[in-house]
Amino acid sequence: MVQFITHVLVVSKQGVLILKRNRMERGQANVAAGYWDIPGGLALDHELPQAAAKRECFEETGLNVELTRIIWEDSTLDESNNEVYTRLVYQTRVLAASQHINLNYAEHSDFQWLSPSRILDEKKVVPYLEAILATGNAFRN
Repeated sequence: MVQFITHVLVVSKQGVLILKRNRMERGQANVAAGYWDIPGGLALDHELPQAAAKRECFEETGLNVELTRIIWEDSTLDESNNEVYTRLVYQTRVLAASQHINLNYAEHSDFQWLSPSRILDEKKVVPYLEAILATGNAFRN
């Protein structure tokens, strides 16, 4: 079985939106606890990856976004569960003029808008985000 994990890279004049992952989520130890990440999560059964990316962004931040292109893809095999996890990261545009963040504190403890270089220099980020920011590929049209 293939599971999609979708994320969005939200970029504005303020920088890149990053979210700090909680230590615990729904009573369980959180994956990459304490790391900085971007909005995203698992697609629901029968949900298209694009719809999942928009939904996750809205649930975690309150932002409505338009997806412009896929900027990252990777996959891992979980042999113990016989599942493939495919991560898709989309470049986005925020649809509303206001970029007020309504953070979902059940999943994240903080958010910041920072330049890619400041994120890489100052924050402990999840590995895929580090690779995206280091290549600069996400900031090309």
